[in-house]
Amino acid sequence: MSKSPITVQAILEQVSKMLEIRQFLESELVMVCLAGSHLYGTVVEGSDIDLRGVFIPPKEYLIGCFKNVEQLEDSTNDITIFALQKFCKLCSDGNPNIVELLFIPGKDTLKSSRIWGIIAGNRENFLSTKVRHTFTGYAHSQLKRIEGHRNWLLHPPKEEPTRVAFGLPAEQKLLTQESFNAFKEMEDSGNVQLDSLDGVFQVFQKEKAYQKAKREWQQYQNWKTGRNPARAALEVKKGFDTKHGGHLYRLLTEGKELLLTGHITFPRPDCELLLDIRNGKYDYYDLMGMIGDIDLEFAVLERESILPKKPNINKIDDMYQAIILEYLKA
Repeated sequence: MSKSPITVQAILEQVSKMLEIRQFLESELVMVCLAGSHLYGTVVEGSDIDLRGVFIPPKEYLIGCFKNVEQLEDSTNDITIFALQKFCKLCSDGNPNIVELLFIPGKDTLKSSRIWGIIAGNRENFLSTKVRHTFTGYAHSQLKRIEGHRNWLLHPPKEEPTRVAFGLPAEQKLLTQESFNAFKEMEDSGNVQLDSLDGVFQVFQKEKAYQKAKREWQQYQNWKTGRNPARAALEVKKGFDTKHGGHLYRLLTEGKELLLTGHITFPRPDCELLLDIRNGKYDYYDLMGMIGDIDLEFAVLERESILPKKPNINKIDDMYQAIILEYLKA
C-alpha cells in the first residue's frame, strides 16, 4: 500500500475512495482485512500492506441484465475486494487466497459487518477436500517459478534467438495454427492436393519453436532487469528465490492444517521458519528436503482429512440468497 500513515481509518478511507472512483457509492462493504505478510506474521522492512475484502454491489448489479462486477482492484494500494457472489464461488472452489479469509483473526479485521458474521458462521459449508488440489496446485506454481529462475541462474540464455537460427527466413512470415489448419482442411477435403503439406508442417513447427524461445528470452530479460537488487543477490547466493520459497512452504503448511483440523491459524505458527526461509537461512537443497514429495504427502492427508469431499453448495446458496434478499429490501 502507499506510504500514508498506517491506521484503520486511513485504510478504510482508501477503500471508500476506491469505491467512489468506481461509482460504487451505494454498495455495502461487508468486510475489509489485512492479508499477505501482515496476516502471516512475516513482515519485513518494506513489506506492503495488502488488503482484501468483500462487498455487495449496488442493486442494479444484482438484478440488472447487463451490469456485472466480480471484484474491484487498486493495484497501486494493493487493495482487492470481491463481490459477495464471486467470493462465495471462489471459497467453495477452495481457492487458497480466498479460503484463508474465512479465518481472519479479529486483530486483522479492519471492518466487519453483521453480514460477515453470517458468512464466517457458515464457513464449514465452504470447506472440502478440494483444498488438497488447490493448495498443492498453488504450491506447484511457486515451485515452477523457483525452478525456472534457478535454471536461469545456472544456465542463463547467452543470446537472443533469431529466426535464422531456427531455419526460418529473416523476414517474419508467421505461419499460425489457423493457417496450418486451413491447409490441412484443404488436403483432407480431397479437392486440393498439397504435395508440400509436410513442408508446411515443418515450417509451422519451426515458427512455433522460435516464438517460444523468443517469449522465454523476453521473460528472462524482464526477470533479470526487474528484480529487487537485494532479493536478486540472495537468490544468487542461495540458488533459489527465497520469497517464492517462503510462499511455497506456507501454502503447504496451511493446506495441511486445513485438511487435518478444518482451520487455518494466523499469524502462522511457523512464521519464524517462514522468515528464515525468506531471509536465506536455507539453500535450495534444504528447501527441497523440507517440502518433500508434495503430491504423495497430500494424498495421505486427504485420506486422513476431517473435511467432507464436497462443499455444501445448497447451504451456501441458501445463505447467499437470504443475504441478498434482505439487502434488496433495505
